[in-house]
Amino acid sequence: MADTADLARNYLSHLTNREWDAWSALLHPDVIYTTPQSRERRRGREAFLRFNQEYPGDWQLTEKWVLGDTDRAVIWFAWTVGDDCGDAQSFLSFDDSGRITEITEFWPEPYDDPDRATPATERF
Repeated sequence: MADTADLARNYLSHLTNREWDAWSALLHPDVIYTTPQSRERRRGREAFLRFNQEYPGDWQLTEKWVLGDTDRAVIWFAWTVGDDCGDAQSFLSFDDSGRITEITEFWPEPYDDPDRATPATERF
């Protein structure tokens, strides 16, 4: 199988550059895309393609780091849409032919940790 970290980099690059044919070729026809925070799931390459093509705004994704093993990869990336920006993580699973079968994506929202009698957290 191909290097999953390289496949993940290609996935992010093709997505942010809207290279839809190259991006779609990386996906298994029955790929499942899940965003746990919103409890949403998209099933199938065509549904996931449409979701990304129709996503509003001039969004950009920038790789921070990628880690891969034999059949999985994780991408930490920065995103921008207009004046909004943040970080997100994609967890990718691959089949034996190197196509992405599952994507679980987290778009964390910042929050302030509650005050404690004894501080357990360093703020930055």
